[in-house]
Amino acid sequence: MGMKEAFDNYFFKLNGYLKGKYPKTGYIKECDVRGGIYLPNTHDEFGYVQWQPVLQTESVDFTQIESELGFTIHKSIKEFCSIYWFDRIESFSNGGMWIDGVLPYNGCSPDAVLKNLKIGFNNCMEDYCNDSAYFNIGGTDSDGIYVNNTSGKVIAANVYEEVTIDIADSIESLIYLFAE
Repeated sequence: MGMKEAFDNYFFKLNGYLKGKYPKTGYIKECDVRGGIYLPNTHDEFGYVQWQPVLQTESVDFTQIESELGFTIHKSIKEFCSIYWFDRIESFSNGGMWIDGVLPYNGCSPDAVLKNLKIGFNNCMEDYCNDSAYFNIGGTDSDGIYVNNTSGKVIAANVYEEVTIDIADSIESLIYLFAE
């Protein structure tokens, strides 16, 4: 079970769940220039635009960002950030749980991936769980969802209450859970 297969499974089931329609997200002006994931002429009167996942075509060199961060990024985080461009995805069985999209802020380029990584690691819990770097990939109604950079395990954490819950052994497992 690889990362691409997990995403492919999720997007296949999402397509069936939406009966062949595309998912929607809140429209912002940047939607018009984000590398083809947003479908033209789908901006509706309620403020939403349709999107589709797009395979990334350029390789990402993580050397510079790892140097800036001061550590090696876990293999699963690298894979998560370099397979598809996509907007926020939600769990089918738990609508209050989501994974933030990997969005091409500056066009479809490896630079956009590096920007996403900086944001994800800077939105971490180092004051609470300082035994490892954590990468923020999403949330629940009350918690953040983080990937432990050492083990690749996924946790939900409420930093205000200092509570963490193990939710998946890997990002791939979490994506498969989302598709149930």
